[in-house]
Amino acid sequence: MFRVGTCADKRGSGGQVRRLNDGLLGAVLGGFRKQMNERILIISDDEPNASLQRALDGHGFTVTVAEDANDGYERLNQLQFDLVIVDLNRPITGVGLIKRIRSNPALRRLIVLTIAEWGTGQPTIALAQGADGFEPKPVDAGRLVTAVEKLLRPNMVMTATASATNAESEE
Repeated sequence: MFRVGTCADKRGSGGQVRRLNDGLLGAVLGGFRKQMNERILIISDDEPNASLQRALDGHGFTVTVAEDANDGYERLNQLQFDLVIVDLNRPITGVGLIKRIRSNPALRRLIVLTIAEWGTGQPTIALAQGADGFEPKPVDAGRLVTAVEKLLRPNMVMTATASATNAESEE
């Protein structure tokens, strides 16, 4: 399964490197991607940002959008989601929704990420009511994807970070 070859690093010294067979790696990663089709519900009383939805879709997430808190809560009770993003302009509605989610035993394991204005107290209140994380407005698509991946795929993000750090230190 492993091939051993010789390569030179940036300093020109030779060393042995293990490489996974490309066919095997492709098969493993292809199967892994299919298994990682986490479902995300975005609840927003604003026009949802299409670039955010495209960014999440592009990273293998299945995204559904709800128009308001009531529609979102209904969908949470009807369908299975791994994470909900709450972006409601009225803080009372957003906090109330998070309370409803956390008080429902069937939804307690659901990961809640809220989008809120920094400096308004909204993030602190949302976190106190049970949100797992928050992203400040204005939302950057790349930053949102990173936050979602950290919440849904913590082991994968940690492994990728550790691998990158190890590779950098070996150079």
